[in-house]
Amino acid sequence: VNLGKSHFYSKDAFYDNKSVFAIEAGLAAKIKMSRFLSLQPGIMYERTGSQTQYGKLQLNSVTPHIDLLLTTPATDISRPVSFLGFGGYYRYHFAASLEGNSFDFEEQYFKTEAGLRAGLGIQYRKTQLSYMLEYGLDNVSKITADGDIFSRGGFISVIRYF
Repeated sequence: VNLGKSHFYSKDAFYDNKSVFAIEAGLAAKIKMSRFLSLQPGIMYERTGSQTQYGKLQLNSVTPHIDLLLTTPATDISRPVSFLGFGGYYRYHFAASLEGNSFDFEEQYFKTEAGLRAGLGIQYRKTQLSYMLEYGLDNVSKITADGDIFSRGGFISVIRYF
């Protein structure tokens, strides 16, 4: 489960859209590659968005992601492990709402986007707590008058491994 804020950012506009509450939930795995490296793939359902000039826009998405974790070595399971994570994501938007009402976003926004993820965290036994930043690389707006618009977000993440 990830809780945080997301917003749209434009290099071409004099303003930055305000953040809205965002939530993500899904599945993740952790594959230990070496003493200091792990791979963490996952898939999330997301409800992200931004306060826009038209109101509060919220997007429902499915997002697979993969992160490479640079970890401290764990010599004992009872000792916490800290990590730095770097990775990428691919987001598919399948529905949207504007000010709480269903919104046909396909005329104004692209259905897909890719981006980068980075963060840090700690894992103790089978519970992981982290803070991840998401940095969209693809323009999400089809309206050229708005300029290029990119998604941004910051999330506190709690993962429980079974």
